[in-house]
Amino acid sequence: MKKRLLFIPQDYHLRPNEAWFNAFNEYFECEYLVSIDQAKYFNPDYVFMQSMAITPDELDQIPGIKMQWTGDCRTWALNEVINTPADITFLASGIAQKELYEPLLGHNVHYLQHAAHEFREVNTDAKDVIFVGNNYNQFSGALERTELCETLTREFDDFKVYGSGYDLPQYRSAGTVPYKQVADLYNSAYIAISASIYNDLEGYWSNRPLDIMAAGCCCLTRYSPWATDWFKDGIDCLYYKSASEAIDQIDYLKRNPDIRNMIAKNGQETVRKYHTYQYRVKQIIEVLKEY
Repeated sequence: MKKRLLFIPQDYHLRPNEAWFNAFNEYFECEYLVSIDQAKYFNPDYVFMQSMAITPDELDQIPGIKMQWTGDCRTWALNEVINTPADITFLASGIAQKELYEPLLGHNVHYLQHAAHEFREVNTDAKDVIFVGNNYNQFSGALERTELCETLTREFDDFKVYGSGYDLPQYRSAGTVPYKQVADLYNSAYIAISASIYNDLEGYWSNRPLDIMAAGCCCLTRYSPWATDWFKDGIDCLYYKSASEAIDQIDYLKRNPDIRNMIAKNGQETVRKYHTYQYRVKQIIEVLKEY
């Protein structure tokens, strides 16, 4: 008999993150949280929630081993993580920030990255170079990437940036785009750029490179420590460390469409193997064997 797992993502009443729920449902009898009374009646063996999707008092009323996860990252400890009374904590920054969080939480922190599920066939007729992400100048990596968008606007007529905060002459802004349309947008792009708000934390990167590669696009991604352990340079993606390197890599890919298509296909295959929600659930199950 399958053990029971209660799934509590942010905005759980909307039943989001269906791909993650379905992956859990392959190994557990799963339900979304509806109410605390429903959760008590369900009597789960495990609770998996995004940090602070419900209050600590609500979580304490639900039986079972409690797991929390966040893909958010800051250089300081996030209150929503340290204030969640979980038994197990998973973090997308769980390598670089393990030592930061463990004394505050009083239990082990495990590394669990983002995942992808929106796969598209590689588009060999794709055009344009794009970046999708908002302008957050208060973070080091975000400031760097907005400066990169300004540089690429000058250098390439086919560069476009999607997101809020780019409505200035120095950016070739294409406006904002709903997240549900991003996979199709990436699929239509020749190159998509990935850069996180922090690029110097060991093992940390956002969901952006996974979304790009899953969508069948060639990913040009900002180098970060340990990234090459998951994605090989020139095979799954191309890396850059500076604006000048990004320009050189874009020029290289424009001159070599066969290489661009090869990288797009390899990157997608790597994401299919190691970065789906099914794979993440298997990683979670390995951790649960310790409890």
